[in-house]
Amino acid sequence: MPQQSRDVMQPVIRYLADQKNMQIMSLRDRKWPIAEGTLNSNELRRTIWDFWNDELSLKTSILNRQLKLIKKNFNNSKALEKIIDTSAPGFKKSIQRALNRLFIGELSTLIRQGVISKFILEKHRPSLVIATDIHDPRTRIYLLQCKNLQIPCLALQHGLTNSAAIEWRFFPADCVAVWGKHFKKTLISHGIASDKIFVTGAPRSDSLFNSSDSEAKSIKKKFGIPKNARIILLASTFILGSYNKLNNDAELLEAMKRAVFDSVDSFKNVYLIVKAHPEENQNETKSFASDNPNIIFIDQKQDIRPLTKICDCFVSFGSTTAMDAILLDKLVVCPAFPGWVWSNTCIDTGVVFAPASPEEIRDIFKLVSISKHTILINKHKHTRDKLVSDWLYRHDGQCAKRIGNLALSLRSNHKKSKGACASLL
Repeated sequence: MPQQSRDVMQPVIRYLADQKNMQIMSLRDRKWPIAEGTLNSNELRRTIWDFWNDELSLKTSILNRQLKLIKKNFNNSKALEKIIDTSAPGFKKSIQRALNRLFIGELSTLIRQGVISKFILEKHRPSLVIATDIHDPRTRIYLLQCKNLQIPCLALQHGLTNSAAIEWRFFPADCVAVWGKHFKKTLISHGIASDKIFVTGAPRSDSLFNSSDSEAKSIKKKFGIPKNARIILLASTFILGSYNKLNNDAELLEAMKRAVFDSVDSFKNVYLIVKAHPEENQNETKSFASDNPNIIFIDQKQDIRPLTKICDCFVSFGSTTAMDAILLDKLVVCPAFPGWVWSNTCIDTGVVFAPASPEEIRDIFKLVSISKHTILINKHKHTRDKLVSDWLYRHDGQCAKRIGNLALSLRSNHKKSKGACASLL
């Protein structure tokens, strides 16, 4: 996602770009947004499709034909019937749909990514590859290609990684930079060797401490928020269609959003800024709110961090961005009506409040409205300080620099120390 590129990779690239002895090529699979400011002379930005050509198209076609043959042979072998009881009504069709999705959808897409990644890495022979979002198998393909081509690669953690993040069990990189000791332990539990994991902090947090307060003041002025008003920030989210049957999530999420909006209506001096997820249907979310002028919806693509700095209370339904609010000693609220499981990772930190009903949300907002919410913040102070130390290492604005130095060290220690330095986004 563009936001992950902006928050995780670009701070590291900005540091590396000042090292004049290398060429940096940043890659992504979608068009780059218009760059803010100018790139250094040693920087390039490309999409992977800039390298696509007829030869790669032919290779992909040949491999896809081979894939179809494998699928045909598999079906003819009757292997499924030998190991699975397919007599249940509709079961055989369900299995066939799953196989079609695997062979025609997923594997076919990965073939194309495999062909183009091999071409790019062989063409440029980078001395180092840096990647984030290794949850995506397309990203892991690049790292697997690096292993075959003996190119060192560094992965960057992003998000609240836990025991359920089984993608880390397929970790192909030489090393990984993680937020803190807690996540190092988590990745060790997934089978990654301790000496491959380096604690650096989260680069997205650097801006929380390196930026001035002038932006915060301009935000209040822009939205006409009075100086003494209390601000609640909602980091909203969405549910994928495929989740509809899981814990009745769509209905629960709507109920929690409505409860947040209705609670704000009860207090005249409380303003709610709503930052919808970039993939969320914002018009639908707006329909859950009243016409209260104190409820302000902002651009979905706007950076939430400046807003987090000015808010008195941060509300989310399990968003990774809650860590920013925790780091800034904000009151963090993660509504968790019975059956909602997506806030569990945040709730398990022990430093957020998890109201389970509209009444409990309203009670918290009432304390915010009369500036008594600091009572709730202070209640978790000791636990929060420990969490920040364990999960986020240092909040000194130097996380990207530490990752950049790790990358430079990995590059210099590798026998192929000459060439380009590429970041894959």
